[in-house]
Amino acid sequence: MIRRLDFDIAKDNLTKAELEFDHAKRKVELARDKLAFEQSSRAQNIHRQQLVVNELERKVAALNITAPVTGQLGNWLVEQQSHVLPGQALLTVIDLSQYEAELAVPESYARDLLANQQVEIVIANQQLNGVISHIAPEVRNNQVSARVRFEQADTLALRQSQRLTARVILEHKTNVLKIARGDFVSSGGGRQAYQVLDNQAVRKNVELGALSVQWVEILSGAAEGEQWVISNLNDFQDQSRVNLN
Repeated sequence: MIRRLDFDIAKDNLTKAELEFDHAKRKVELARDKLAFEQSSRAQNIHRQQLVVNELERKVAALNITAPVTGQLGNWLVEQQSHVLPGQALLTVIDLSQYEAELAVPESYARDLLANQQVEIVIANQQLNGVISHIAPEVRNNQVSARVRFEQADTLALRQSQRLTARVILEHKTNVLKIARGDFVSSGGGRQAYQVLDNQAVRKNVELGALSVQWVEILSGAAEGEQWVISNLNDFQDQSRVNLN
């Protein structure tokens, strides 16, 4: 048996303890919510700063100039540490993955040029093969510009603006009877020529075929081993026989 007073005091202490426990639980929940909010706020601050860092890295990376091709540096087009405009050319890069040469072809041969025609190129006493990749549509200074792509040039130390000699193969023929090209082609009208026989030049009718820079094809009127006059025929005055001194 306990006194009523002691029972009420104990009951009040229990109620007080329960209230304090409930208050502590609510305090813990509020502290947990506060901690979660602070963590979320700090994460957002970190994310925001990371965006700032990424933007700065992007701007720094934009200052690096990357060539679209693998090659060698050519010429600088602007001075160092000078202000430039967006899109302004800064330098030239020479693409070494595909060598090309630029040829100046006389206008008279322009109509015979075709894409993918074979070209013989001589550089440093070495002969290479190439093909025509581009033909300019205009004529400048009585010449047509054509670009030639090398088929093999891995072992050569090519340089920009390097000079070379080339021969365009307009047509390839085998077993052809040919003679060195000379003024007899135009002066004889391509139908007459003089054969050298016993110190005389004898006029004969000939039929000429394909013409190149160095050679003329003879279709008929001549035979292998004969000697012919290839110089200008105007001095012969269309005589059938001319004595040679």
